[in-house]
Amino acid sequence: ADLNEKQRLYDTAGAKTPVLFYANGSIPSWRVMLMLEYLQVPYEKRRLRVMSKPKETQHPEFLRINPRGKTPTLVLTQGRGTLHESLAILHYAVSHLPGGGTL
Repeated sequence: ADLNEKQRLYDTAGAKTPVLFYANGSIPSWRVMLMLEYLQVPYEKRRLRVMSKPKETQHPEFLRINPRGKTPTLVLTQGRGTLHESLAILHYAVSHLPGGGTL
């Protein structure tokens, strides 16, 4: 992939919905996707390949989003922040996203 394509992968500035960076086969990532789907929260999924060399989670652009270089990572809209751990994302989802209060 060329540099511009990589930069677009990590660019969340114009996102209209939260952006979830995930790794395929990651149970913590699946946990978050299941909850967001259950709550019917609109979000954008962006898959990062962790079996490639170099890992997409170690790309400098992603490390600006999550310095730990881990997934799942949820980038909220309108500069409201970024959540890096699946349990923190789940807590935020049920506490602050539409539909979360019904659990």
